[in-house]
Amino acid sequence: MNGLNKIIKIIFLSVCIIVFIVFILFLINLTRRYEAKKRIEDLKDILTEYLDQNGEKGLLELVGIPIEDLYYKNEFTPLYNHNQPSWKLSEEELNNIYVYNKCNQAIVYISDNNSRTGSGFFISEDGLICTNYHVIQSLNNITVVTSDGEEYSAQIIGYDEENDVAVLKVNSERIFSYLNFSSSEDLYVGQSVYIIGNPFGYTGSISKGIISALGRQVRDLKGNVVMGMIQTDAIISFGNSGGPLLNTSGEVIGMASSIYRSSEQNNSLNFCLSSNVVSETVDVLKKNGLINRGWIDFYGVQLNKNIVDFGSLKVKNGILVSSVVPNGKAYSAGLKGGNKIVEYGSYQIKLGGDIITSVNGIDVKTFDDLFNILSSSNVGDFVDVTVNRNGSNVKLKIELVSRTEELISNVII
Repeated sequence: MNGLNKIIKIIFLSVCIIVFIVFILFLINLTRRYEAKKRIEDLKDILTEYLDQNGEKGLLELVGIPIEDLYYKNEFTPLYNHNQPSWKLSEEELNNIYVYNKCNQAIVYISDNNSRTGSGFFISEDGLICTNYHVIQSLNNITVVTSDGEEYSAQIIGYDEENDVAVLKVNSERIFSYLNFSSSEDLYVGQSVYIIGNPFGYTGSISKGIISALGRQVRDLKGNVVMGMIQTDAIISFGNSGGPLLNTSGEVIGMASSIYRSSEQNNSLNFCLSSNVVSETVDVLKKNGLINRGWIDFYGVQLNKNIVDFGSLKVKNGILVSSVVPNGKAYSAGLKGGNKIVEYGSYQIKLGGDIITSVNGIDVKTFDDLFNILSSSNVGDFVDVTVNRNGSNVKLKIELVSRTEELISNVII
């Protein structure tokens, strides 16, 4: 019995010791957790006080993070601009910054003997530049200045006077930042756009606006009609010509080209060549250095309701043949002009001629349609032309001639 009591006492004592040890360990752990929590709270108080005094930028510098290597949302928007944090800007402001920082490094300023005349932009890393023809047409020695102030001599690879596009080349071992074209067929009236260029010699200037209209037919200073232009309220000033029209992703959707100013008011309209016209022209110029498009040698008038009603015409859409070039290709093929002279605005036109309604099986309702159909044609090509003659369809095969300034400047739209 005494032995059993002794065993029970030993067991009880052992349990008490274990409980005591566990309790001591619990107290030690609790104390450590309290001390750790206290240290965290003290550190938090210190960092909060430091943050209040020095801001987020100062806190990042305190822990040794290089501010200049940090960006916000994309690689072109720094986390900080001096002491201004990017995350406090609106989404619209952030996108403005993104487009500018992404694209400005590809913009060049074009001059002759330090007289700056316009803008351009790199379209390849090896130094190909796209600009307007009118920017470089009178220059003897072309110098381009990049966004970082470096100057380079440039040579003309090719130009297209009709579409006002030129391609230059800088010979350098430097790898240049360049811009990519995006299709202008996917544009919407009302979408946001940007223009970066060199207005009045103020380099690296960006303007923002919207697409005001698409598919505009604009007559240039020489009287040539340029088709499919983009109208925008983004500002184009002297020196902006040749700069890119950009979408919100920083892709080229057009090229700043011309300004129409009212003679009565101090108002202006801004027009850009579409990216599809520019990129297709550039591709040909890179290969051949020139473009010799085909055209039908006639003088025509784009039909509208007034002409249709006045002339009691049997078709509502198409191009009225006012006259054909005597003894030319169209004349020899049987295309007939009008015989009744009438006043149409400031023009004299002839009614009674053929009305072109399709070329190569594609409907022709406007001169824009005809320009597009013949855009990839060459002098000497033959085209199938359908005309409406006194209410009946007549098919002709016409050999194309060179698209001269004299022929183009006399189209009436």
